[in-house]
Amino acid sequence: MNLGIIGYRNHSQKIIDLVEKNKNIKNINVFSYKKKPNIKNISQSSKVKIVFYLNELNNSDAIIIASPSKTHKKYLNYFIKKNKYIFCEKPACNSKKDYIFLKNLNSKNKQKIHINYNLLFSRYYKIINSIIKNKKKYGKIIYLDIKLTNGISFKKKMQNNWRFKSKNIFEQIAGNLGVHYVNLFISLFGNIFKKNIYKLSNNKKNDSSLLVLKSKSNKLASFYFSYSSPLTDEINIYLTNAVIKINDNKAILIYPRDTFDKKGYFINPRHSTLHNFSQSKEYDESTKNSLNFFIKKVKSKSAFSLTQYNNALKTLKFFL
Repeated sequence: MNLGIIGYRNHSQKIIDLVEKNKNIKNINVFSYKKKPNIKNISQSSKVKIVFYLNELNNSDAIIIASPSKTHKKYLNYFIKKNKYIFCEKPACNSKKDYIFLKNLNSKNKQKIHINYNLLFSRYYKIINSIIKNKKKYGKIIYLDIKLTNGISFKKKMQNNWRFKSKNIFEQIAGNLGVHYVNLFISLFGNIFKKNIYKLSNNKKNDSSLLVLKSKSNKLASFYFSYSSPLTDEINIYLTNAVIKINDNKAILIYPRDTFDKKGYFINPRHSTLHNFSQSKEYDESTKNSLNFFIKKVKSKSAFSLTQYNNALKTLKFFL
């Protein structure tokens, strides 16, 4: 399979490294709009070639769009007309005008587009989904609490980064990171009934936001995202019969029963480990899974799910 990739920096470099290792990929043409790109970190594999004209990707079996979100509509429109399979990085666009373009595509075109919300291919999704299906053991999910922070605002090289300049919500922390978890929430619990987005700091260098959601199925969730708080990656799932905590490289089940001793005093509840995994690698692992899923679909010439596409649009609409 021949693959075309739009974008060669940052996240695109990870994608190039991941697809280069896939046995189904024969050649990778990476498009650069700059005639003198900084390619020192790009894979030096014989599979990978830098090209400078978009039409040099026309012979590709599939296209990966990993350029900035504001450019996605232009590339989507170009390659839809070429009848290509397209892997498009989230959020697929960052304006109402481009959202309408995506919404108005016909079903045939939509089923050739895979919008990469890679948390749907993560162990987080598998764990939460298995909990939902196992109501007899864990009870019903009452509340989902997620905290994701990284402290990058304190790095000197980040002082002039686009993350702290843009007024577009998809380039701020609520939309840039939060978009993944809003999509996860919609995919698990259905349409959102109520929402609130709280900007917790007026200082752009300390970008912190809180998202509170309620689904039509009465599921409640809060998501805290921050560039200024120290590194945190934590998911707490509160159920009628248990609590599940995902942090410290583990998913831990905490039982609520038998938490009193013979005198009636509180004691620590029983707990057990559901899964052991490295959270630091979870994002890369789920990206690889999403890419492999895309390549497998292209190879078999299968259609992508309209439900997944429509959930991606609902995620866009949430922020727009």
